[in-house]
Amino acid sequence: MSAIDQKPTHAYIGRRECGCVMAVASDTGDAEMYDFLARETRAGLNFTRVTWAEYQEIADEKTFMACNHGQLRLSL
Repeated sequence: MSAIDQKPTHAYIGRRECGCVMAVASDTGDAEMYDFLARETRAGLNFTRVTWAEYQEIADEKTFMACNHGQLRLSL
C-alpha cells in the first residue's frame, strides 16, 4: 500500500488562547494542509498534533468549534 492510499492517523487541533478548539486538519502531509496550518497560526491559533483517539475525545468538549469567549453582547 502506498503512502497515498493510507488514511491519516493524526490530526492537528487549533486552539484559541482561551483553549477552545476552532480548527481541525487531518494530517495528510500535503501542501494544502501546511498552507491551512500556516494561515490559521497567523490568525492566532495554536496547533497540536494528536492521534485520532485523542481527537475523538477533544471533539466532545463543550466549546468544540463553538467558542463564545470574547463575543460581543448586546444590551437591550
